[in-house]
Amino acid sequence: MGWSATRRSRQYDRTGKFWRYQTLDSLQEYVLIAQDQPVIEIFRRQPDAGWLYHRAEGLDAALRLESIDCRLSLAEVYRRVNFDPPESAAQL
Repeated sequence: MGWSATRRSRQYDRTGKFWRYQTLDSLQEYVLIAQDQPVIEIFRRQPDAGWLYHRAEGLDAALRLESIDCRLSLAEVYRRVNFDPPESAAQL
């Protein structure tokens, strides 16, 4: 299950929505893809029913989706995305 997380929905996607999806026995990986920065997070179901967290950050990073045996390059995922420059402290 993949989800594109906006800044506003990020907390709900990581808590309420994820808690509900955990009840699906067939769900093996829960993937959150940030829209405002090159970050992908994966929660992977473990044999003991726990969840293991992985985070990939930056366009040089990559991670593996074990449930579909796929390597995911962040550069490829974000290839058409233009990120806004980070705000400096002077602009705040």
